[in-house]
Amino acid sequence: MAQSSQGSADHDSVSFGFRSVLRDPSVFLMEIVWRWSFGALAFLLIFFGALALLGTLDVTTAHGAAWKSRDPFLITLAALRLLREIGWRPPFITLALGLTVLWVVFGALGRTVVLKRLSEKPDDLAFRYILGLQVWRAFFLWVGIAGATASIIFCAWVAMRGNAPDYLIFYVMAFPLLAALWVFCSVVNWYLSLAAICAEGHATTITVAIQRAMALARSQLAAVAGISLFFAALRVLALLFVFVLVAFSVSFMASAPRVLLGWLAFVVLAYCAFADFLYVCRLTCYVALKDSVLSALKM
Repeated sequence: MAQSSQGSADHDSVSFGFRSVLRDPSVFLMEIVWRWSFGALAFLLIFFGALALLGTLDVTTAHGAAWKSRDPFLITLAALRLLREIGWRPPFITLALGLTVLWVVFGALGRTVVLKRLSEKPDDLAFRYILGLQVWRAFFLWVGIAGATASIIFCAWVAMRGNAPDYLIFYVMAFPLLAALWVFCSVVNWYLSLAAICAEGHATTITVAIQRAMALARSQLAAVAGISLFFAALRVLALLFVFVLVAFSVSFMASAPRVLLGWLAFVVLAYCAFADFLYVCRLTCYVALKDSVLSALKM
């Protein structure tokens, strides 16, 4: 009976999420506005930042040979050398900090607006707590980047200790380390995202919101896992469809590069819009699940 009730809650939450977004498309439009606004500003920052960095870099023939070799080990070493060269340059540091601040501010504003639209008690949602959770998400994002860089450097150092590079040791060590780091950062990011839904009430703190998110995941494990897996499967299927569509498009439109470029841009933007739609639906499902749990507790 318990499993059937959890399955029913899972199905009801998923169907409610789709119905709610379709009935109120403004929620989807709000998500599109903040995500695509951030994307446009981030693109401009990266574009002009890349122009500033390229003028200060000295790309040698060794870098070009590494890229042309298509050897992941040599490409990794070349990328690490470039990273060492640009890592402490002022344009790179300014660009990294600017993108991080931009993502934190836009993400917190967009998440607050969307959740206020979805919440039954919008006045109980505090922007400062969602902003704090977004800061923690940015922190763990940089932890993941720093950890991945350190892991690759360590694996490359171990692989190059002998007379010749040991490719097998590099691959055997690098892939498990990167996979474990990706799983850790993904789980932490997921809990911080779920905590934003639970950041309600005047007595709420960031710690309390995270504890509520963990309690919700534990008490409704089957429903939460079902919702997450369902929308993850939809995104994977959409991504596979886009991959097949792009592959056929390249083969048919190779003689018209401008038309192909415009078509590929349209396909990518359509996929991004669909992915944002799925994200809003999943967010609505979590909100509905949280509200149903709270209603059951009050009864």
